[in-house]
Amino acid sequence: MERAEVFEAVHGYLFSLYQRGLVDGVRVDHIDGLTAPAAYCQRLRTRLDALARLRPESALPGVAIYVEKILATDESLPAAWPVEGTTGYDFMDQVSAVLHDARAAPVLDRLWAACGPDAKACGLIARAARAQLLAGGFAAEFGHLTRLLATALKARGADCTPAADLRAVLEAVLVSFTLYRTYFGDEVMQDHAEDVAASTAARPRLAAQLQPVLDTVVSILSARPEHAPTACVRRAEQAFEHLTAPLAAKSTEDTAFYRYGRLISRNEVGSDPARLGLAVADFHAGCTTRARAHPAAMLTTATHDHKRGEDSRARRAVLSEMAPRWCAQVGEWFARNGAETAIGPDRIDELMLYQTMLGAWPLTPFASEGAREAWCERIVQWQTKALREAKRHTNWLDPDMAYEEACTAFVRRLVANPAFMAQMERVVAQIAPAGALNGLAQTLLRLTTPGVPDLYQGCDLWDFSLVDPDNRRPVDFGLRHALLEHAGSFDASAATWRTGQVKLDLIRRILSFRARYPDLFARGHYQPLAVEGADRDHAIAFLRQHDGFSLLVVAPRLPLGMEIQADTLALGRDMALRVTLPQPVGPWHSLLGALPVQAAVPFTRGQVPLVCLVHDAGGRGLP
Repeated sequence: MERAEVFEAVHGYLFSLYQRGLVDGVRVDHIDGLTAPAAYCQRLRTRLDALARLRPESALPGVAIYVEKILATDESLPAAWPVEGTTGYDFMDQVSAVLHDARAAPVLDRLWAACGPDAKACGLIARAARAQLLAGGFAAEFGHLTRLLATALKARGADCTPAADLRAVLEAVLVSFTLYRTYFGDEVMQDHAEDVAASTAARPRLAAQLQPVLDTVVSILSARPEHAPTACVRRAEQAFEHLTAPLAAKSTEDTAFYRYGRLISRNEVGSDPARLGLAVADFHAGCTTRARAHPAAMLTTATHDHKRGEDSRARRAVLSEMAPRWCAQVGEWFARNGAETAIGPDRIDELMLYQTMLGAWPLTPFASEGAREAWCERIVQWQTKALREAKRHTNWLDPDMAYEEACTAFVRRLVANPAFMAQMERVVAQIAPAGALNGLAQTLLRLTTPGVPDLYQGCDLWDFSLVDPDNRRPVDFGLRHALLEHAGSFDASAATWRTGQVKLDLIRRILSFRARYPDLFARGHYQPLAVEGADRDHAIAFLRQHDGFSLLVVAPRLPLGMEIQADTLALGRDMALRVTLPQPVGPWHSLLGALPVQAAVPFTRGQVPLVCLVHDAGGRGLP
């Protein structure tokens, strides 16, 4: 891409689409695979801005550029990239984490530890996966990088470093490197602090005599263009930057996420499974930062690459509210459902299977034996992929068919067992209403917090999909059209929530309002609101304000403790919480139908606890 003729050839068709006004933005996939992402983004921005001046007057002005970039918890999108933001994995992590109860971690940790010697901490599992991949799938790249580093060391006069020492140091750095990559070879980048964490984490793993080698290696891998690095140093640096991104993806998303099973709703692209939950204040901090730095960033909760559907994650999040009961239930299943053959599944694979079945369980009873069998086949397909991705007992290159067949037989035996299926159905019935409310809260936050909401195909109704190819099944657009045609009140939709109409209605109402008042969302100030009272942990509240408009949003969290009614999703008890508004405003108009008595007391017994109110101080009228 850094070659002008290649850049023009690859982007020619895209540029023609944009110039004709047929597209208004682009999504750059796997941007960390480029040699110089910042330089590429700047070139792309320059070309598209020039074409924008040639577009028909009727076309929308400007262009949006989004990049698929996985950010670590404390990592920011490089300021040198002239883009609107990421494709939204960072938001997907934040909104999922804030709906989990972090207090459940010790209880879930005990269940996880009981699954055997492989049930280790998430960080240890990820590091072991990195080491395994360096010795296996990435052995050629690792060897190539080692040779390039040896050449660079020799050019610096350090040619006496034993090959084994250099390999040990480089492996320690790569295993400890938690980000996707550095950008030292990108001339437009200014901030280059990414190497510090890796070298610091690698240092305790190395003997004293290897510390000088580590310092030299880090200096080579962090050589800046302005320091005029030699050609051999530059090649080593590029090889390192081209290895860390795929190594991170394969070791974390495609290996550790299938090995670490404490609560798999947190094993999602862009997430850190070791962090079970997120405080509301930290969620607000993320929204505030995004509003300041990338107000038009994309917000997503589902993609073609997600491991689990957005509503299945929301349902599993409820388990964090009932961790002792869940652990007791799993313990009973462990005792009763033990594999009939010695080759298993083992406890880790069994625990992840139960969570998967629970998340993908349908909201209505199986209509026929054929429907049950089709669901079972989806679970079997997921399990085979999960086992191979984990690379513990089997893998893609050398599958252990005996273990895979034993695991498949175990699934089929469970599905054919009426007692087990009745137990699973009871557990789902206990948490499904709260899980649905979590899914609606997730949707509401995606539609109203700073950024541009991304709606993945099919997710306008409940999404209990599994990893691809399950999340790429055909979408029934006829059903969605029929539901839109018969849309009624929000409360009526909530009374039939199992159809998914309530989620579709929520999306329809807020997107319609966004379309009519875009500046409130594109430029509106984001103000977190304090929630007081004994039930304050059950709400996330904020204001969006612009040009006299005020949008008050209060989303529920930890809904199991709110006694949600199974048939209507309405509150089953009075809530002790109040929202502190910055100044008296009103009257309020509800985008979801019925008006509460007062905005300061947003959740009322008998109503669905979702609040989206708007006030127009200019008296211009509201739809």
